[in-house]
Amino acid sequence: MNKVMLFAAGISTLDVLLFLALPGGQLVLDLGRVGQQPLMLLAFPFVHFDVMHLAENVVGLMVTAILAFELDVNVKWFALAFAAGVAAAIPLSAAFHGEAVAGSSTGIFATLGVVLQKAKAYVTPFITVPLFIVFMFAQSAASWLSCAGCAIGPFKTGVFHFGGFAVGGITQLAPKPAAKRMIREVN
Repeated sequence: MNKVMLFAAGISTLDVLLFLALPGGQLVLDLGRVGQQPLMLLAFPFVHFDVMHLAENVVGLMVTAILAFELDVNVKWFALAFAAGVAAAIPLSAAFHGEAVAGSSTGIFATLGVVLQKAKAYVTPFITVPLFIVFMFAQSAASWLSCAGCAIGPFKTGVFHFGGFAVGGITQLAPKPAAKRMIREVN
């Protein structure tokens, strides 16, 4: 099995195990309580509010991993983008005055940023980028419609997702080591 797929399966397994152990998102990232529960800084990406939230993140990560597998994305870059995306949730939470954060969707959207960077050799960004932006904000739009046009609240999720996506794209700007090439003698 591909290393990217193993990484995604490991994260998904951890998500499910922590959801079963800590139902109801007991260790969500709440910046006001980090002093009392520092473990939440490590646990919040793997804690989910409900079964639907868990399912969305597990399916999203596995779909992204399959795309990464097909595009031959290096597991180190995939994992780096995931970690950077998850870390981006902390300042985003602070920007929203300590909005409670759970789940790894910012990390998942960061890995999408990596996949899109790799995919641009095969599919034009004029198709993929708008498509993924629509997916990013679709949940927020549905929430907004369901609450009859309430204020900015439902769109916070889209902002978090876009933040993760941007971080993933930025990680791909870092210089990568040159691939080793074998030169063969021709007689």
